[in-house]
Amino acid sequence: MARHLSYADIARRLNRPASTLSREVARNGALARYRAELAQLATTHRAQLGSCPRHAAA
Repeated sequence: MARHLSYADIARRLNRPASTLSREVARNGALARYRAELAQLATTHRAQLGSCPRHAAA
């Protein structure tokens, strides 16, 4: 993000779809505030919480 690359450029470098990158950034603070370290902590925390009860019943 700091190098002003597009989602498509970053996605190509990571061999991931651009939509995955877009969702990741949106989920973790938007483009101006995205920090990979904080995003990883949030992901780990969400994983520890487990799935949402309303989705678990489906």
